[in-house]
Amino acid sequence: SFLNPKNQEKIENALSRDKDLSLLDEEFKETHLEILDRFYRLFDSMYQYWVDVNQFFEDLKNEVYIEFTVEGLLRDRTGKQLVAEVVYLFGVMLLLLDERMDGISRERILTAYFRYRGHFAEDNLVHVLRLCRATKRPKDPNERIPVGYPNEYLTRFALPQDIIGLIIGTLSNDDVYNKLAHYPLPEHRSVALAEQAAMLYVILLLEKDTATLSKGDTKMRELVDRHFPDNWVLPYYMGYVVDLPQQWP
Repeated sequence: SFLNPKNQEKIENALSRDKDLSLLDEEFKETHLEILDRFYRLFDSMYQYWVDVNQFFEDLKNEVYIEFTVEGLLRDRTGKQLVAEVVYLFGVMLLLLDERMDGISRERILTAYFRYRGHFAEDNLVHVLRLCRATKRPKDPNERIPVGYPNEYLTRFALPQDIIGLIIGTLSNDDVYNKLAHYPLPEHRSVALAEQAAMLYVILLLEKDTATLSKGDTKMRELVDRHFPDNWVLPYYMGYVVDLPQQWP
């Protein structure tokens, strides 16, 4: 990787000795620098989203917003929807990033960006590199999901775990979007709760060490009975689906 200073010096020496290679490097820079900038802004905006969400929760804990607390928001009809969605969207962004762009491609994009923009081009560069480095995601979708994936990836930048726990409790026990009244039959419960079941799937992965998924046997049993009794292929975001028996072996 060019991010290694030894490799950086080696590449620069190679470019200085080979005129054709140097011209090709300049051509690549002129042609692709704009799109490298766009990719970096995408990665940086994801990191900044995490910073802003953490700051928001920290402000709630410190009573910066006099009328609001985390517990109060989770008791409010609209508040619990918004708090859960804020966390859920962070998880979705990371899952879709790894789904649509493999780790090697992300690392190469950032390596090129680093070469052309320099060490101090962006304040968040080190954090973005950590966010985007390659994961354990298998290249073949039919391969078994490796132990620790995607939890280790999604918790590289962890959100406050006490708040994650409160959100999981709310999604597990409440009818967050007030849909059960429109689906009164017991066999329709999973349809009524499908939207928050998708959110619950993602937010469970944001717990460090998958505390509920791997250790909370009783809690998981209740959660599965309520939200996943008959829907094991789950759409978690706009056409992207997950096979729960494969994801939760």
